[in-house]
Amino acid sequence: MVCYSCGIAALRRGDWIRARDRFGDAVAACPGDSRFWFFKAFVDLTLGDRPAAERSVSRLASLITTDVGNREALYRAAEILQGPARAELEEMIDHAGLRMASITTR
Repeated sequence: MVCYSCGIAALRRGDWIRARDRFGDAVAACPGDSRFWFFKAFVDLTLGDRPAAERSVSRLASLITTDVGNREALYRAAEILQGPARAELEEMIDHAGLRMASITTR
């Protein structure tokens, strides 16, 4: 969880490079946690790396379609993100065959 919390702290500071690195560490350490992939995709989009964001969204999609617990964790985590990158990420998730509203509504 250290990588994740450091990633969240970097994200809140707007330190996108550090956030990308920490979420990269988090997905390497725990590849089955949808929150890590969601935030990694968000940071990749913010940094302009759409292909990396699409790869993260693909992994995220596979996790949340098979595990309700992942969906609930993602719901809680996604609440902290707002703005254009969040909207673009939601569009990517929708394009991956999921509806962001179905993920983030109980």
